[in-house]
Amino acid sequence: MRGWAQIRAWMPGMVLVTLVVCLAGPATVRAEQTQLPAAEWDALVALYEATDGPNWTTPWDLTTETPCSSLPGVDCVGCSYGDCHVDTLRLDSFGLSGELPAELANLSALTTLTLRENVLTGTISTAVTGLVNLEALDLGENDLTGALPPELADLSDLRHIQLFGNALSGEIPPEWGMLTNLSHLDLARNELTGEIPAELGNLTNLWTLNLGGNQLVGEIPPELGNLTHLRFLYLFDNQLTGEIPAELANLSELYTLSLGGNDLTGPIPAWLGDFDQLSLIALDGNHLSVTIPDELGNLNIIY
Repeated sequence: MRGWAQIRAWMPGMVLVTLVVCLAGPATVRAEQTQLPAAEWDALVALYEATDGPNWTTPWDLTTETPCSSLPGVDCVGCSYGDCHVDTLRLDSFGLSGELPAELANLSALTTLTLRENVLTGTISTAVTGLVNLEALDLGENDLTGALPPELADLSDLRHIQLFGNALSGEIPPEWGMLTNLSHLDLARNELTGEIPAELGNLTNLWTLNLGGNQLVGEIPPELGNLTHLRFLYLFDNQLTGEIPAELANLSELYTLSLGGNDLTGPIPAWLGDFDQLSLIALDGNHLSVTIPDELGNLNIIY
């Protein structure tokens, strides 16, 4: 808090003197370091100030001259050549609270941003969608709200998106089908609505697709059968209808298929018995046929 105050006092000789003083709250004490570019250093300071840094579980010492080697959760590249840039921010369970600052977008070399299990609020801001070199984004288990930004599709290097356990709402952007390098997409336990975009069938490098615990409706897109490298498919606890698409028979590398807690109808597919690596099927809480195909007898677990 900053402001001005007048203080009046009788000085010797009975002269009335008015003193005007500036009242200022505590400011962040920071070094004018030279290890990082100024914009990147400002971004780290802005993150610290915007998310209640002094009360983090491991507060940063911003008087450091070497943030790349002394700030917990910060990793840099290029320092051996005298050209340091922040490459990784890994602040899981650090006690961050508040909204991410716009200055975060100035970390232009950032490839990994993982802020899981904090108390972050607000939306997934342009600060995140501006991180053009980002490969891994983990904001799981926070209090984020609002829509999934279609602009995230512009981050073509993304391989991991984990936004589970928030209060995100709205539809899954079909534009995300452009993220063809993705291997892991986890949007579980949010408040997402609408249908599963058929465009997700373009993500042919996916190993994990977790959309469980939302409010998704409509049928399972047959285009998901294009995800032939998929190991884990979680669509549980939504409001999905229709039959299990025959095209999912192409997912022969599945370890886990979790479709429980929906409104699916029709038969349990016999082709599931051909999945040699499948160890868990969760189909409970639907309206599927009570007949279990004989072909499933070789599977380890069926729920």
